[in-house]
Amino acid sequence: LGITAYENLMSTAERRAVKNDEKKTLLRFGDFLGVIPSITGKIELVYEGEQEGSAFVAQELIGEAVKTLFPTMFPKIEKLQKPDAEDPYSEIVEWFFSESGFELLDETSDEEYKEALDSIPALDRLIKKYQPKVAEEDKYF
Repeated sequence: LGITAYENLMSTAERRAVKNDEKKTLLRFGDFLGVIPSITGKIELVYEGEQEGSAFVAQELIGEAVKTLFPTMFPKIEKLQKPDAEDPYSEIVEWFFSESGFELLDETSDEEYKEALDSIPALDRLIKKYQPKVAEEDKYF
């Protein structure tokens, strides 16, 4: 599973680079959706008879992996808080409520992708605070 998942992940990014006529590209979190076919092909026996289907099972596996790794790099996202309580993500959430029309499509070129993420100052501050040693090219992941 690991090899085919990696190959599909790379293929998703390569496809975007070819479509945008770019010689290099970044891996994006959204590229992990390209891993779903390799997962579904390997876990057919696990989900046989499941009503949700293989794509749902694959997305759940990816989601659980993210829930495991995210808190090792950033503060935990609390589900319930008092209305005026500040948390590390409040400023980012407020930015999205105040902006309209923000889209980050899978097919977006790397330049447009970086520009879109750079337009969220609170996101950059969060990364600098909790991941100060991250390489510049990795912060866009």
